Amino acid sequence: MFEFCIINALLTLGEMGYGKKRMERFAEAYKAKADEMVDYYDEYIMDGLRKRLYDAYGIQIKRGDGMTSDELYRLRGIDGEIERLRERIRKARAKATGTVGVLGDVPPSGGSVSDKVGDGVAEILRLEAELRRKERQKAMRDRYIDAISDATTRDALRMIYVDGMSWRAAASTVGKTESGLRKRVRRYMR
Repeated sequence: MFEFCIINALLTLGEMGYGKKRMERFAEAYKAKADEMVDYYDEYIMDGLRKRLYDAYGIQIKRGDGMTSDELYRLRGIDGEIERLRERIRKARAKATGTVGVLGDVPPSGGSVSDKVGDGVAEILRLEAELRRKERQKAMRDRYIDAISDATTRDALRMIYVDGMSWRAAASTVGKTESGLRKRVRRYMR
């Protein structure tokens, strides 16, 4: 289905006089978007199947969102990354909407034609795809932490891996020693 849509869109763009390079950039951006939609659709279908299984037979299958401490550590600064990406998207949109070509502009002989609007749109699509990927990672981290039934462990993981607190400060906040908190988290994450 996605292949049909992209071929149809490319034929339409070709009929409108779009150049080969611009059409190739469009195809790349569309493919990235289509892959992301398939990932989202698969996740949506799996959630529905889990719910049906639980409703019909009372069997609960958890998502495969188990995480290691290394994965959590790599996601420590993801909130800041998401904000920086949003700012880059905002600037790219402002730049793309401020780019106006005049009909009849002809490049000097031997010069190359630059498609500033097309390049801007491709950059925005790339940044938005990266933003959605980061937001999915953040959501996965938050779901993992929120699913922890032990309040002390949940609070400690949130303080360390979301708020960026040191182990010592988190241990002090939850009323444990640093080594005791590390052991408790290590036991949970096995």
